[in-house]
Parts: sequence; C-alpha cells; structure tokens
Amino acid sequence: MGRLFWKIFIWFCLALALITTAVGWGVKLYVELAEDEYRQEVPATQATALTVAIEQNGIDHARELLNKLASESRRPLFILDDQGRDILHRHLPPRLELMAIKGMEKSDRFIIREAIAPSGQRLRVVVPRFGGWKPHHPKMPRAPVWLSISIALFIGLLVCFWLARYLSRPVAGLSRASRALADGDLDSRVGSLGGRKDEIADLARDFDAMAERIQHLLQSQKQLLSDISHELRSPLARLQVAIALARRHSDGGDSLALDRIERDVERMETLISELLTLFRLDSTDAVPLDQVIDLAAFLEGLAEDNRLEAGAKGCRINLNIQGELRLKGNAELLRRAFENTIRNAIHYTTSDTVIDIEARQEEAAALTVTVCDRGPGVEETALATLFDPFVRTDSARERRTGGYGLGLAIARRAIEIHRGTIAAMNRTDGKGLCILIRLPTTGTAGGGSSRD
Repeated sequence: MGRLFWKIFIWFCLALALITTAVGWGVKLYVELAEDEYRQEVPATQATALTVAIEQNGIDHARELLNKLASESRRPLFILDDQGRDILHRHLPPRLELMAIKGMEKSDRFIIREAIAPSGQRLRVVVPRFGGWKPHHPKMPRAPVWLSISIALFIGLLVCFWLARYLSRPVAGLSRASRALADGDLDSRVGSLGGRKDEIADLARDFDAMAERIQHLLQSQKQLLSDISHELRSPLARLQVAIALARRHSDGGDSLALDRIERDVERMETLISELLTLFRLDSTDAVPLDQVIDLAAFLEGLAEDNRLEAGAKGCRINLNIQGELRLKGNAELLRRAFENTIRNAIHYTTSDTVIDIEARQEEAAALTVTVCDRGPGVEETALATLFDPFVRTDSARERRTGGYGLGLAIARRAIEIHRGTIAAMNRTDGKGLCILIRLPTTGTAGGGSSRD
C-alpha cells in the first residue's frame, strides 16, 4: 500500500473522527436536555394524576392507576398509607423506607403529595424527581458515551479502509505498469481495473492505448533498421568482390583509392554486424543461460586476446581476480559484453597506461567486474546515456576512430539478459572511466590471484 493509500486513509479517518465526536457530543447534549425536561415535568404530572385519582375515586381506582403508571414508567411510583406501607405491597427502597419511618414531608429526591380518600383515609403519593429504577427489575446499565463513539469509529475505520483502497488501488496498478514500461517491458498493460467506469478507468485505457502505440512504433523502427541492415549486406558483399577484381586489373596507380574504399566497406560491414547483433538481443529474452562459466579463466582469455591491441597503444592490461568465481550464463553473450567493455577502455585510455580489470565476490548471490581506463573520462551528465545506441561522448567524436556507439549498448543488453546491471562512473581522481558490471553467481571459493 503506497503513500496515496495512507494519505486518503488518514484524512478520511480524521474527518470521520471529528464528525463522529461532534455528532456524539450533540446527541449526548440533546438527551441530557430531554431528560432534564422529562425530570421536571413528568414526575409532577404523575404525582398530580395519582392525587386526583385518590381524592375523587378512592383507593381502588388509585391502585389501578398506580399499577398502570408503574408498568409504563421507568421511574418507581408509590402510594403510602398512614403506616408508611405501599398500597401495592411492594418493598420500598432503603432511602424511601427511611423517609417513611421518619415521616418526612419534604425531600430533594422525591415529590411528596398528601391526598385524602373519600373514605377519609390519609395517603401520601411519592414520585422520584430523577429517573429511575424498579425494585424487582433493575435497570440495564447504559453504555458509556466513549464506548458508543469507539464502536462508531471502528465501523468508520473499516469503511475508510475500503474506500481508500478502492481509490488508491488502480493508481498503484497504473504506477506499476508505467514503471514496467519505462524499464523496457513493452507488453505492460493496466487492464480493465475490475470493470470500473470512472475517470481512473478512462486514464487506464488511455495509458494502455499509449503503450500499444509506443510498442508498435518501436517494433516498427527496429524492424525497419533490421531490414535495412540485411539489405545492405548484399551490396556490401558485391562491393568487396568488385574491389578484389579491381585490384587484379589495376596497374597500382589506383591502390590508394581502392584501400580507402575497402576501409569504408569494412566499417559499414562492422556497423551492420553490430546493428544486427543488437537487434537480435533486443528481440528476445529466451537465451539459454545454463553454461557454468569459470570467470577467472574466462576473463584471462579475453585479456590475452586484447593485449595485442593494447600493446599497439603501449598499454598494459592488469587482471585481478578475487576468489574462484563461477556463474551460470551464456558464454557468447558474456564474451561480447566483456570484450566490448575492454575494447572501449583500450580505445579511450591514454598511451603508456594500465587498464585495470577486477573481479570479486560482492555478496552471497552476486559478483562484480570492474573495468577502469586512464582516459579523459565522461561528463557526469552523459554517464546515464553512455549505454544507449549511437550515443558517443564529445571526446569520442573528436577522435577519428570514435566508433559507432553500439559496443556498450550491446554490452548492456547482454548483461540485462543475465539479470545483471552495468553502470559507468568516473574515477575518483578524475583520470579515467570505470565500467561496473554486477552479475548473479552460483558461488565462490576463497583465495585470490593477480595477473599482469
């Protein structure tokens, strides 16, 4: 549950708490006012009714009225004879019994009226001023206000939880789909959102339409470049044959021109080959990654293959393997990734310097390979785009052999297929660039080695 859910949930809960407290307090005040009014008017009315019944109709009628009022009223009503006993023969509460014994005529808790029956018998009508009790049927305890408010808040919290989830859940789905699309998953879609028909559902449909359009455009672009690359290979092959035939029939005067043409044809062939490699890697993730690779031997072989090119610039390759590292993967893809990275370092390093290649176990399930050169480095703003196709830094463009900007793009795609990451950073001393590759591993053993 993301931040939006908790924002909605908390604000709904605060609003509900305020409303519940205000309503509860208002109801409490209303009930208290109603009870005050009831306490003031009803007891006096009941006492008057009983007094009139005694004086006009006698004790028997008063007894019937007392039975009726006692059954309908929450407060206990009594008519006491001159001996202080209830005419219905009920047990008197302690306070009233004490008052009857003492013969009290006034009380703050009771309304006391004297009545004389037609027979001349003196009676006292006793009605409690405050709401009451029943002698043989005690009143059930009323729930306190805090308990009522707590129950209301609990029910409200459940409603707020459901409402906040209902509002935030599709937004979370949109967020996940947009992140997946940004990470390269062109098949990412939001879907129907459970049949919703509101503005959020409209936004989800618009997002899916946008993702569908982007996927179509990118696939069309890749297919176009792939078709062009395939179509260019045939004329390039014919050009190479034509150059070979021209050399046979040439008297030597055109050798410089033919050499230039041949170099250009070779560069175009290299470019097309790299393009096709990149398209093949982008078109599928279904690459077998079941080969167990000894990384030390693997990197040592690559370093040996590239030492000749490094020696042409007067550079050395220093290989440092920390441990016996093994991982599962595709040897051909890893060869392309590491070789492109090493050749990029050789290309941009300064003459008579050392290229450092270090491999070590980073944690229980991952290893890192770092390739550092001693070149001019890259501007910090350009580091994020260094692995995009056809991207070259300014320093690379200034060189006549700046490359095509596809080597590191191929390396990144090969590492991503292995569920790893690749990143670039400038050396701390500002003299060179480091490429950091992280890959999942099957295990490691102790020890270490250094080869130069």
